[in-house]
Amino acid sequence: MVVERKDKVYLSHTDASGVLYFGAPAQWVMQSSADLLTALGLVLPRDDGFSTPARALSIDYLGPMVAHDEFLQRTYVSAARRTSFTVRHDFFVDGELRMRAEMTHVCLSLVTREKRPVPEEIRGAVVPSPDPRLEAAWRTQLAAAGLSCGADDLRMLWATEQAVGPLRDALAAYSLRHVAPEPVLDYGTAPA
Repeated sequence: MVVERKDKVYLSHTDASGVLYFGAPAQWVMQSSADLLTALGLVLPRDDGFSTPARALSIDYLGPMVAHDEFLQRTYVSAARRTSFTVRHDFFVDGELRMRAEMTHVCLSLVTREKRPVPEEIRGAVVPSPDPRLEAAWRTQLAAAGLSCGADDLRMLWATEQAVGPLRDALAAYSLRHVAPEPVLDYGTAPA
């Protein structure tokens, strides 16, 4: 599942130079992570004390975001381990990936303070993610053709490429090993 939201960079989100302040995206990440968990049917904390506090946050600034930039934020579960999971946030301005954030959550009981297994609702929502450069190239090609597609369509393209790419490579390697090479013509030496 992918949760999308549109917003814009306000002047209050920027530093003195008018560029996005490095701490500003944290609130967008927290809100969208909560929206994603709610969309998955997890209203936290639960009555039994289960919760998913954030353990780590990393933000990669891939291009400038400035005051008045309108952006699209895509949020999805990118990995699930035994007792923790990672939520990825991709921020696009005019179709170009400008920022990527990853927040890792740990599952635990607020009552016992012990780690708990990641729920199936989260584990089942893991979305394989395309390389952002590949996604940007696909969007550019689609736009040039007058087409557009959503995040789920791009993930389907990525999943197809992940499945077909190795098969294509294996077939190419097989044909290189098993197809008879073309004969090499030897014209000998030129007459004296």
